[in-house]
Amino acid sequence: MIRIAIVEDEPLHAKRLQDYIERFAAERETAFSVETFSNGVTLLEHYSGKYDLIFLDIQMAHMDGMEAAHRIRALDETVLLIFVTSLAQYAVEGYSVRALDYLVKPISYPEFSMKFSRAFQKLKDKAEAVLPVPTENGTAKLTAGEILCCEVMDHKLVFHTRRGDFSQFISLKEIEARLPAQQFVRCNNCYLINLDYVSGTENGDVLLAAGDTVLRLAISRSRKKAFYDALERRMQQKEHRV
Repeated sequence: MIRIAIVEDEPLHAKRLQDYIERFAAERETAFSVETFSNGVTLLEHYSGKYDLIFLDIQMAHMDGMEAAHRIRALDETVLLIFVTSLAQYAVEGYSVRALDYLVKPISYPEFSMKFSRAFQKLKDKAEAVLPVPTENGTAKLTAGEILCCEVMDHKLVFHTRRGDFSQFISLKEIEARLPAQQFVRCNNCYLINLDYVSGTENGDVLLAAGDTVLRLAISRSRKKAFYDALERRMQQKEHRV
């Protein structure tokens, strides 16, 4: 189920958004989970990264919507943001936090439906798995596409990603079941690698590369054939998509 947060300090506007979401859900014969917050401070107090979409009023007391958006982005890179504002000029700043769109008050249902349809389709089309990983500042959402590999280390699982390393107390087997099997494969018992980052193999090792990051991992004998078979299939899939 798609989870939505409404951050709006005016009860009338918050209720209108909730009513529009319910109307949209009835028209599409679907359902959404909706939570309402009167300000950004309350939302951020226990932010867990569980929301897929946040409607965020720009002009609010205590913490304006733009500041809240920047703090949300520091914790969550994948949540969709739609600003709600009385003046469209304020929404231009939304590009700095990669806002999907904005709504201008008073909001009409046709305008809401058009823009919410875009967000709804974007969420439906998400092909990548999203893994919530606890951090000191909240929760990081890792997409399959940014993970180079997962490594078992000191009873933890370390996610080596394009934006740094993250760790969690979880088994490699559990994460393996949640990631696309055609994209992720073990090269040995300690590593689950993203085949899309393989830059080559050398002397029984597989090389992963992303920007300045280069990893060299051993391919175990017991997994060698399965690994190379999976790598060949992945390369063929990518060739067919070109």
